[in-house]
Amino acid sequence: MRLCTIRKDDREQAAVVTRAGVVPVAAINAHLKRSWPEELYGLIQHGISTSLLADAEQTPFKIEPETVRYGPLYRHPRKILGIGLNYRDHAVDLNAPYPTEPASFMEIRPFNPSETRGTSLPGVPGTSGTPSAAELTNGAPKRA
Repeated sequence: MRLCTIRKDDREQAAVVTRAGVVPVAAINAHLKRSWPEELYGLIQHGISTSLLADAEQTPFKIEPETVRYGPLYRHPRKILGIGLNYRDHAVDLNAPYPTEPASFMEIRPFNPSETRGTSLPGVPGTSGTPSAAELTNGAPKRA
């Protein structure tokens, strides 16, 4: 299941990405009378169930992915792990030599993306430029 944060109706809200489009959790709740948390971090804390995807697929309101205004995954990740130039195709895209070891960095501290507007993330060791795309993952705790 793929989840995202979108900007809709003047607020950030969680959404489910389906083959037919992006479905805001608020639309799922309204259509199916559910009570899923409507922010992504709330969903993670609640425990993400595969029934959320089934609910999204049953909800007729869908947004074309090309028209969605995406927001940050969620506002207060505890960890940021960055991996750079560890894929042969990525190195080729950047016209860079293929590294023998992945370049990586980790930030473990209170991190607020809204405080970093106009600034950059820490540089990736062994690189001289910033690629046009970056992938961030979060360290969501596993539930027993």
